[in-house]
Amino acid sequence: MQTSTVFLMLIALSVVSFLIGRQRSHLVTAGQGGARALHSLPKHYGYMAALWAGLPALFVLVVWMAMEGRVLNSLVIASLPAEIRSMPESELGLYYNQVVSFARGSIDASMLDANQAAAAERYGELLARSRILKALLVAVDDLLIGIVDHRAGKQVLDQQRIGVGGSGAFNQQVVHGLSSGQKRCI
Repeated sequence: MQTSTVFLMLIALSVVSFLIGRQRSHLVTAGQGGARALHSLPKHYGYMAALWAGLPALFVLVVWMAMEGRVLNSLVIASLPAEIRSMPESELGLYYNQVVSFARGSIDASMLDANQAAAAERYGELLARSRILKALLVAVDDLLIGIVDHRAGKQVLDQQRIGVGGSGAFNQQVVHGLSSGQKRCI
């Protein structure tokens, strides 16, 4: 997949996460007075879900894009014969640029030797695998974040059903202690 397609998928998944996060905030407080029982507005919970879905995947995508060229360069040059790899670095760079240009369709095969043609084929295969792996990695990252977010949301719902929770239990203890006349230093 092209990077632009993966980026558009990432935006779409972030929008879906926003909608799900906003909807979940309404579900959490359905029996407790609706959105007024929330600490923040429902859209803020949606924004948080969208950020958790989008930012880690965007980070993975940016790192992949930054490293892709270097990795492809190393793998293609490693597949060349030893006499070509022993060329001076400037000549090897020109040799590799011809390989890439042919693989992208910028020059024709008459300008290449047999090793360059084989390396261009290898470059094309590696680039295709890289695009597939990039899309899968971003999708898996979004999926894993979604699973973690779902489990955390379920835990919050369960705690609210049975009446326990970190800040709620603490607030009940503080209110109870203050109403019974105990002095507390906070």
